[in-house]
Amino acid sequence: MSNIKLRDYQEAAVNDVRAEFRAKNDPVLFVLATGGGKTYTFSYIADSAALAAKNVPANEYIFIIVHRKELLLQASASLRNLGVDHGLISPHFTQQPHKRIQVASIDTLLIRIKKRPMKARMLIFDEAHHVVADNKWGRTYDELGKPPTLGVTATPVRTDGKGLGEHAGGIFKAMVLGPSIAELI
Repeated sequence: MSNIKLRDYQEAAVNDVRAEFRAKNDPVLFVLATGGGKTYTFSYIADSAALAAKNVPANEYIFIIVHRKELLLQASASLRNLGVDHGLISPHFTQQPHKRIQVASIDTLLIRIKKRPMKARMLIFDEAHHVVADNKWGRTYDELGKPPTLGVTATPVRTDGKGLGEHAGGIFKAMVLGPSIAELI
């Protein structure tokens, strides 16, 4: 395990997310204000899931899914700085299929799933306000068999003003709210 030490509010959020998973209320949306440590928190969750996945098939991964190269690099740098071993799924990087955690570009992952079947032990959608059931994010969720899924965002509303819950065309069944910016200050 890496040396990730969570702040109290991050630890509370991890416990709340785990409680929602145990209650079968996933996919779970974790909302945390900008600067609150979303990447840090989901890195901890991914690392914990990888440690729990010691005896699973070689083609089963914890995917952290992003939509831009900058976010892929940012998530990878954060994971590396925290000591979390991972691979990258992007046309710009050499594949490392032996790594249990994979930071994936959404577009490249969809292409590679069709070429080589992969399974997901867990999905983590960064910038989860993009996740809608009928777009490429929702297709990825479906293609990977609707595994336990965590979405993270600072903005739990889409650009069209709709929410991210199932009733609004999203996929999320439960929401865990972190502290607001005012509370973080």
